[in-house]
Amino acid sequence: PLYLLLGVTDAQGRFVATTDRAFIGMDMSRSPWFRAVRDTRHVHVGDVEPFEEAGGIDAISFTAPIKGAGGKFQGVVTTRVGLPLLEDMVARTIRTFQAREESEGNLEYKFMTTTGAVFIDSDLFHKGNVNLKRIGLSSALLSESGQPGYFEEEHLQRHVRVITGYARTNGA
Repeated sequence: PLYLLLGVTDAQGRFVATTDRAFIGMDMSRSPWFRAVRDTRHVHVGDVEPFEEAGGIDAISFTAPIKGAGGKFQGVVTTRVGLPLLEDMVARTIRTFQAREESEGNLEYKFMTTTGAVFIDSDLFHKGNVNLKRIGLSSALLSESGQPGYFEEEHLQRHVRVITGYARTNGA
């Protein structure tokens, strides 16, 4: 129930095993996630995209190389995790953090794609169709550096000064 899809390809990019039999034999060699892992031999985390095979649910792909003797590329293992599950895990983690005695005030959070589109937002009232980079939010632009940090800026909706922490993930 955690995964929309879990699958394994051979070195040529054909699915040899999946949780959905319809994918067996499908050629994925041209897909960005397969090429990224084949070319770099590193874990690839994709941006949020609708996963059509699961009714268009937004999902994130996680893909890792399978290496043989001497590091020879044998294929990949890939999965799709639906956003509803990921958002629930994030919300539970934040609530656990806030329940600690040393936590003061409410924490808000937003997760964005590399282009700046928000795909997880704790502010349910204002949720949806916002691109933090396009509107020039300083913390979103600073996240491009790849270095985590924090920045004092104006809250988008409440127009009060807030401290915003930011970080960027690049793989596992």
